[in-house]
Amino acid sequence: MDLREDALEKAVEFSRAAGIEAEALVADARELYKSGIEADIAILWGLSTPHFNPIDLVKLYGSVSTILRDGVFIVEEADRFTMMTGYKDFLLERYDERGPVFTAHYDHDPLTGYTTRIILTKDGTHPMHVYFWDIASSIALSWIFFEDVDFMRRGAYSGYILAHKPRKFDLNIITGIPSVYAPRT
Repeated sequence: MDLREDALEKAVEFSRAAGIEAEALVADARELYKSGIEADIAILWGLSTPHFNPIDLVKLYGSVSTILRDGVFIVEEADRFTMMTGYKDFLLERYDERGPVFTAHYDHDPLTGYTTRIILTKDGTHPMHVYFWDIASSIALSWIFFEDVDFMRRGAYSGYILAHKPRKFDLNIITGIPSVYAPRT
């Protein structure tokens, strides 16, 4: 499940290479609870949490917990605070056959927690909103929705959160929004 169709095409190709035919669903993972899906395993891969601010990650983790029977939610996570040395101003993100990709700090919104970075490529500039999650915060949010949360280290500052035994909770936690974010009339 992803909002980006091209990312889902890559996921289906990857599954076929592994001998599995994955189903792809273009949808918002924060609204997974609406899908009617029941699963034993849910995976958030690709160090994806920076795409979600705290409200959205609560909605995502809560939504995942509603579709798991008694399974596990696996989240690939890294501590971004250790990666921020020199990151605030200007950073070479990648350099390969497609050319260099730089990012630069532009703005920060204290209500959403998003930092806006400007992506600079040979094709132009694009804004990108990111939230700098750390492992401890992601584990804490997991624990709100799961009774048992473990962590498997992959390196000094990265690894996998394993959240087991989904808790039952009031769906208003993930279907509503705090009044501070509600449109003003």
